[in-house]
Amino acid sequence: MSEQQPGERMDPGENDEARVLDPEEYTQKRRLRDVFDARRRVAEWEREARNLRMQQGVNEQQERHYILSAVQSYLREIEPMMLETYPEIGEEYWKDVDLGSVEIPPPESLAPENAGSVHSEIISVEEAAEPQQASLAGIGSLLGRDVWVSAQFEARVMKRGGDGEVPEVGTNTVLLPRRIIMKAFRQANVFLSEVGLDLDPDDERPMNNLSWGE
Repeated sequence: MSEQQPGERMDPGENDEARVLDPEEYTQKRRLRDVFDARRRVAEWEREARNLRMQQGVNEQQERHYILSAVQSYLREIEPMMLETYPEIGEEYWKDVDLGSVEIPPPESLAPENAGSVHSEIISVEEAAEPQQASLAGIGSLLGRDVWVSAQFEARVMKRGGDGEVPEVGTNTVLLPRRIIMKAFRQANVFLSEVGLDLDPDDERPMNNLSWGE
């Protein structure tokens, strides 16, 4: 949330507003403006990320990090409203709302087709590892995380010079899908609508041109 710095002049409109509103109401209104500012930045950063990807060759990981950072900033602004001002509604969005799942395939080192190669000590995969589904719940789960989702796998394999089947463990990592990041963004907007705070008088730009895909 933005704060006025020492020696910084207050906007004349804000000064008039501060005289009319009591301190608590004024603080709440400033906090709501910070929320809407952060929401607008998501749209701006999402468009900028797409442009960077198409025009400047920014890779998928960088693009995803760019979008996730914008959504995380929005969620930090809205968190007090969800958990302190309207906890009876906000806690479900913050902790429980379904954001979807990510399929993580086993690592290539445990893939049956790669067994027996000159670069692998694994002769054969007797019991292959299955893909895993990583589910994400609660928009708060996006805070404090990066753009990667990992899972650990175990397969039963035969190794060179070994005696029988042995367990082999491996880890694989995939990018957090854009659809999950943007679903968290949409759910935060739904929360604002549910508590009657979805109309931003300063925001004249449509939000329906955002990309919700992978």
